Amino acid sequence: MVLRAESRRRWLYAYVQTALVCGFVHGVLDDLVTSIKLLFSGKLTASGNLLRQAIEGICMALMCAYQGTLLIGEKESVYWEMVERQAKEVEGHLAAKQLVKNWERLGLALGGAEQLKTTMGVYHLHSHAGVAAMAYRMQLGPSGLIYIGGHFDEAKADGYAVELAQRIEFAKLAVQTIDFMWPSVRAIAKSAKEESANAAMPASK
Repeated sequence: MVLRAESRRRWLYAYVQTALVCGFVHGVLDDLVTSIKLLFSGKLTASGNLLRQAIEGICMALMCAYQGTLLIGEKESVYWEMVERQAKEVEGHLAAKQLVKNWERLGLALGGAEQLKTTMGVYHLHSHAGVAAMAYRMQLGPSGLIYIGGHFDEAKADGYAVELAQRIEFAKLAVQTIDFMWPSVRAIAKSAKEESANAAMPASK
């Protein structure tokens, strides 16, 4: 049985696109849950880093699920194909800006896209070594003890509550985003199934 080369190629493309979307969604959920665990361990910097990564992941999942070209840099490109090639133009730290640039094409609300970009920027500022990172490791109060390996500091409970509220809101957004992408993912998967069936048919003479 001879495989039809063109159908096989389209099946492979649809399979890779679906796998990328699902991989990013899984990463978002994993990063978010782990971020909360780190938050309650007193590791605010590490927790914030993972939340930033989760935001990058949700942006990349949305753009990978899009069936068409997006404006990447100054060129019209198929985003998921660039991700699959690991092109530097689609590295994670660029995802939020690219999402905002393509918000209308993706069918998103501009305010929501901008909020993702702003939130990611906040955690980017606090994700590097510096005075803030030192303070996160220190116990509030006169003792000023510095912990290695994390420590839940009751004196920071109000701050933890604010951080937790942000993660809860992002979790809600993640669920909404998955629901928004699902019809596109199903369409891609259906296409892959159809192309797989076509590819298995004997080639016509």
